[in-house]
Amino acid sequence: MEYILIIQGIFIIVLLVLYLRGEYLLNKKGDQISLIDSEESWEQRLNGNRRKHYRLGIEDVICSIEIIHFGSLDNQMNNTEFEGYIDNISAGGLKFTTKQDLPVKGNITIEVKFQIKEKNYAIHGKIVRREELLENELYGYGVEFNHSSRSQMINLTNTLLQLEIETLKKAR
Repeated sequence: MEYILIIQGIFIIVLLVLYLRGEYLLNKKGDQISLIDSEESWEQRLNGNRRKHYRLGIEDVICSIEIIHFGSLDNQMNNTEFEGYIDNISAGGLKFTTKQDLPVKGNITIEVKFQIKEKNYAIHGKIVRREELLENELYGYGVEFNHSSRSQMINLTNTLLQLEIETLKKAR
């Protein structure tokens, strides 16, 4: 009977060591950034992030927004342009702030023009979220990109990765 308890105890300890080793290897693997074209990124798997793309916070990037289609709400808003600032960006979308108050009850298609690392981008997307920010009467909008080509998304992803690497190097 004692032998069975000792064997069970050793078995439990071995399982615990294997589990902890697996967790260590997962964390170590998560620290290595790699470009893998999968539906779920390593960060999503490790952190439970529901976003499809990693978002990069950026500062002082001015963007120009043009309303392409304002849905059925008001066609007079079509071709309206205004400026904003990008708060964060990913290959799949961005968040910008502006003083322009837009209702997000319809299907609003926009074109966002901006420059990152001396590269110009003009990407179509739709507004999917609106936040009313109390300070300075600003509004925040979440935009989901509608990439016209896969190369456009890859181009943006590469630029964002370069920017993130530069930011990490500066932080050291």
